[in-house]
Amino acid sequence: MKRFFSISKMCMVALVCVMFFGIGMNVKAAAPNKVTGLQQMLQPDEYYEPTSIALSWKAPGGDVSRYRVEYCEDGKFTPGKVGGGYTSYTSLLLDKFNLGKSYYFRVAAEDNAGNLGEYSDVVEMVTCPAGSPTSLKQTKAEAKAVTFSWKKVSGATTYVVQYGKAGTNPNNYKIKDIGNKTSYKISASANSKYTVNVYAVRKSKGGFLAFNYAYKSQTMKTLPSKVSKVKMLLSGDGSRPAAACAYFTWKESSAADGYECIFYGNNKKKLFSKDVKSLGSTPYGYGVKIANSKLKSTQFMKIKVRAYVKVNGKKKPGPWSDDVWFAKTPNIKSDKNVNNGIKLTWSKTAGAKDYTISVSKSKNSGYKKVATTKKNTYRITSFRGSKISPGNTYYIKVVANKKVGKKTFTSDKLRLISVYVYRTYR
Repeated sequence: MKRFFSISKMCMVALVCVMFFGIGMNVKAAAPNKVTGLQQMLQPDEYYEPTSIALSWKAPGGDVSRYRVEYCEDGKFTPGKVGGGYTSYTSLLLDKFNLGKSYYFRVAAEDNAGNLGEYSDVVEMVTCPAGSPTSLKQTKAEAKAVTFSWKKVSGATTYVVQYGKAGTNPNNYKIKDIGNKTSYKISASANSKYTVNVYAVRKSKGGFLAFNYAYKSQTMKTLPSKVSKVKMLLSGDGSRPAAACAYFTWKESSAADGYECIFYGNNKKKLFSKDVKSLGSTPYGYGVKIANSKLKSTQFMKIKVRAYVKVNGKKKPGPWSDDVWFAKTPNIKSDKNVNNGIKLTWSKTAGAKDYTISVSKSKNSGYKKVATTKKNTYRITSFRGSKISPGNTYYIKVVANKKVGKKTFTSDKLRLISVYVYRTYR
């Protein structure tokens, strides 16, 4: 026990001596704290260079005179393979990097005595790819979707797709980071055109996107909707209803590159087809002239229309319109025997259920139906309660009617003949 107390006394004396002699000694100051918040940041527009990297970090506090910034390409910071230098600021813009590359940075704070603190965590920073996407093209058109593709860009780790309806404000376009794939499908409105922009981007592990702003752009289209409101404007040319042509119109599609039209005879056999690029102004309204010797004046015929878009030079059509039956005006003849009224005869129209006769004393208005008949002849003896009288001109229309299901189709309603009833003397 005595020996134990002796050893304890000796230890206490030694500790007191150390404490005593330590007073007044120069103690080396602690190095600055570890730098935090290191990140890549967007470059100011006025200083933007694709070969530059902008970075910033948080000041660790305390005695800091400057910062040591280091970078390398492999993240190992092997001596001889490290670049960098010093700065007194907490942000920096460095230039002369290679495009489409990743670089690894770290930063440490140094005090006035030259003590270097612990380095920050290593952060990957990136430059934009050297090129932009090439061979951007639409590969598929659907009713409410568009698919497109492009070639891979060296140095790109992801691609950003920007898209919106053509003609709208680009600030309202949707933006998608789609990863490292070279094709994409967007949901879209039916019957529409879209502007699609594709950017090549290098993305860091921290999520920073280095854009190559030389994007590729292409207009793309969804499949056209079903064509509606198909109708015949007029049969024939001018005063020649039997001419082998007719004028048609329908509701146009804003996305269509053209229209396919198919014509059938009364026997439902195909007569011919016609490709129409677009509708335009005609003497009879907004539409298109179809000329073909197979457009006969003696039968009901059928037309159906569908719009199409072109994808890589190939037609991609939308759905067909409903069937629309049409016919030219029957060829009408009349006599002017005032004593017995006006006798009409006309050519039969194959497929017609019956014929409607309308009369007016004014060419452009006031037509009143006077009869419907299954025959191809009729005698008009009165109009609006009065007998047909000499010295008057009567305007007459004969319209052929075809019943299909619950719908009735008619021949040209614009065609007419005028009959002047002469006075007779005995």
